[in-house]
Amino acid sequence: MKRLVPLSRPRRARATLRKRILVPVDFSNCSRAALQYAVSLAGPLKASLILLYVAETSPAGSELGPCHLPDLEADLRRMAAQKLRQLTKQEVSHGIMSQSMIRAGRAEAKILEIAAGLNVDLVVMASHSKDSCQGQLGTTAGRVASLATCPVLLVPVKEVSVPFFL
Repeated sequence: MKRLVPLSRPRRARATLRKRILVPVDFSNCSRAALQYAVSLAGPLKASLILLYVAETSPAGSELGPCHLPDLEADLRRMAAQKLRQLTKQEVSHGIMSQSMIRAGRAEAKILEIAAGLNVDLVVMASHSKDSCQGQLGTTAGRVASLATCPVLLVPVKEVSVPFFL
């Protein structure tokens, strides 16, 4: 009778690989909620977080005439760096490794580029932005979810709306 021999397992090779979670942020309450969810996953998964802000360098109306994009991009990068430091300090636990990145361009294109380039394990983002209608999938979230090569977790966020007359 043949004896079954268990397959050998690589020694600790898999355990040392660090999982990476990409969290695109736009500093809205929606993206803050997605970051909080990502933090809650990062601890148990022993994953590091990559916070990504994409400076949209084609503002509305820029197609109508010349605008000062280099100045706009520099200002957005400077403000984003400060806000990313503040957001990380407020939301990311000390035991979780994190890094921040700032890129310029179209949000969905840069999110997909970074996710593929860094071979992230998961993208966690809000299902919509502050500009989207409640209950409607945001344009960026929809494109990232349908085109990403890794799993995408969309965090539904209920915005508290205050009547305009208050």
